[in-house]
Amino acid sequence: MTITDANDFCQIERQIKVVIPEAIEIYLPPDTVICSPDFLLEATSNTGVQYYWATDPEFVNLISLADTALVTPFGPTAYHVLVRDIYGCFNTSEVLITGNGINVAPGGNPIVCEGDLAAAVVVNLDPTDTLSFNWQPSDQVLFYGNTAAAVVQPAQSGATTFYVNMENQFGCTAIDSVIVTVIDTSSQLAFISDTQCSGYTVNFNSSSINASYYVWHFGDPAAPGASGQGAATSHTYAAPGDYTVMVTLAPGLPCPDTLLRTISVGQSPVNVDFTWSYESCTDTAVIQFTDLSANAQSDITGWQWNFGNGQTADIPNPSLVLQSGAILPVTLVISSANGCVDTLQRQVVIPLIEANPADTVIACAGEAVGLYPGANPSYSYQWSPSVLLPDPTAANPVVSLQQTTVFTATITDAQGACEVTRTVTAVVPPALTAAVPADTVVCEPSVTLQAQSEQAAFIHWFDTPALINPIGVGNSTTVMPGRPSKYYVRFIDDYGCVLVDSVSVGSYAISVLLEGATTICIGDTAQLLATNLTGDALTYNWSPQEGIIEGADTYSPLVSPSVSTTYQLAISNVYGCSLDTSVAVNIFNYVPPVSAFAEPDTLATGESSQLTAEPAEGYTYLWSPAGTLDNPLIANPVATPLETTTYKVTVRDPSGCINSALVTIVVFDPVCREPNIYVPNGFSPNGDGLNEILYVRGNAIDEMYFAIYNRWGEKVFESRSPEIGWDGTFRGKLLEPEVFGYFLEVNCLNGETYFKKGNITLIR
Repeated sequence: MTITDANDFCQIERQIKVVIPEAIEIYLPPDTVICSPDFLLEATSNTGVQYYWATDPEFVNLISLADTALVTPFGPTAYHVLVRDIYGCFNTSEVLITGNGINVAPGGNPIVCEGDLAAAVVVNLDPTDTLSFNWQPSDQVLFYGNTAAAVVQPAQSGATTFYVNMENQFGCTAIDSVIVTVIDTSSQLAFISDTQCSGYTVNFNSSSINASYYVWHFGDPAAPGASGQGAATSHTYAAPGDYTVMVTLAPGLPCPDTLLRTISVGQSPVNVDFTWSYESCTDTAVIQFTDLSANAQSDITGWQWNFGNGQTADIPNPSLVLQSGAILPVTLVISSANGCVDTLQRQVVIPLIEANPADTVIACAGEAVGLYPGANPSYSYQWSPSVLLPDPTAANPVVSLQQTTVFTATITDAQGACEVTRTVTAVVPPALTAAVPADTVVCEPSVTLQAQSEQAAFIHWFDTPALINPIGVGNSTTVMPGRPSKYYVRFIDDYGCVLVDSVSVGSYAISVLLEGATTICIGDTAQLLATNLTGDALTYNWSPQEGIIEGADTYSPLVSPSVSTTYQLAISNVYGCSLDTSVAVNIFNYVPPVSAFAEPDTLATGESSQLTAEPAEGYTYLWSPAGTLDNPLIANPVATPLETTTYKVTVRDPSGCINSALVTIVVFDPVCREPNIYVPNGFSPNGDGLNEILYVRGNAIDEMYFAIYNRWGEKVFESRSPEIGWDGTFRGKLLEPEVFGYFLEVNCLNGETYFKKGNITLIR
């Protein structure tokens, strides 16, 4: 595909890959007739990843989102499945399941009194089925034993299960059941028992056949509504004493009954307790737990420990192995022969020594190192060999070694219960040595420094003693030194040991700015200029002598060759450095026009002036003297002379011809007083264009404050700039002719301060 923009200017090409997925195939079980109530549908596919089952082809009534679905069909039922692959493509299929199974539900489990009759009922959930029924045991079925609702009379109290065998018109069979419970209406008080466990907790039990329907009322005045249900329950009383417990049958049973039992609650006969101790404690601790529980009224027959870390035990005095210290929520549950089950949970704090010094520390030659920087100061330490240590009991003893040494530390916790031994090897690597160049002086602007070390894995060069931001990496680096400059080299060996050395290098290279080729007219002169950029004392030797009028041994000879000549310049300094360069003087019968201006041409000390040379197009420029210029090589440098200075601009046109012009800037020292600061004594803002604004005048003003007052002392004008004057108005209205007083305070350029008060006459 080629895509072009609206202007038909840019084009790009793109490719689109069209994927045609493999066709989705769905595999379902064949259409099936079943007798069971339920059927598990299973679907498989060659590429499907998502499955949707529904009872309608529109997949509105979803019944499963998996590859299987458990269904309960009544008669012929179609089930639809939709299968989707990873690309979103899908396919559908369906299967017909004919459910001929018997679908019934028990009509309830009746409860009756002794001697009463009951109805055992099942409900046919499929109205299209024709069922036959046969209830068992037949000797307790009185009437309608071959119907869905049989009349039965159980032979004994308690629960009796009646079974019904069923068959439908398709030959499918099923068995279901109904439980009929007969309440024993005779006194059941003898079957009730109670047992006091820990505290004031009492366990109640009944072995009566009616017990599952019991409701217990504990008769506790502190909790009047407290109750329990079933064959076994318990209640914790608020205090010891005698209590009357009432047992009733659940509301709604056909034959209500009430039983009363008086119990006595005394001091607890059960005490659950345990203790623990270290059986051994080094890197691994063996903790011995000991059961201290007692039951004054029965024997303790069972123990269940849960240590809160996934470990359990079922013996009286278990031991526990710990690899590290822990806070364990330990639970002990004891069981007694009288049925009491009592529990105690206690948080057990088991500290182990956590001490893991590094196996090895590096003790670089001549450097002190700590054996265990992360030591826990709450432990006690004993290091050996002690003769090499200033304090063998220190947590982190500092050593300075000559050879590799293995140190052993015996570490004991604050309680003296646990003790471990650790070893630390202090490795002393071979001494790090290096060779760096001697301090030197060079005549080149740059120099390559070399360093060597057999042990160093890393070498870094720096230009500050702080050793940050390296300027070079490796055995050598090239620098441009000053006069002189100090460079630092850091060596690091494979052990991390460090050696730092330095070298001083001074560069005394000669650097001059030599004007380019000069073009002059025949008979004209050219002032050659080699500008010293270093400030060093230099000697100059120009050649050939032909055409040199004067200054052959200066930086700026005056030449007037008769033919185009290249002048050679040999320069040397007091450090023995030399430089050979040259400049060409071309003879051309043309003098380019040039003029120079300064704006302003009169300055106070510290002020600047804009120099301009014209014309500017196509020329190259050199202004001198250059020391007070921001750039001596442009047409319009900014000059900031400290004294009256005459600047010379030398221009060269594209043909090489040169010319020059002079401009003088007068520099004066501003005096902070009159007449350098002047306030007129009158002005006439009458619209004639003359003397309309009153200004403070002065060429020495740096900062000022000027205020004018009327004869009532009201301030009518103020200004903080000589550029802002008074137009004779106040609050937007012209004032009448009058004499006004003023106050002036000036800070001058030379740092002095000037004050004056006076009068001003406004004239219309």
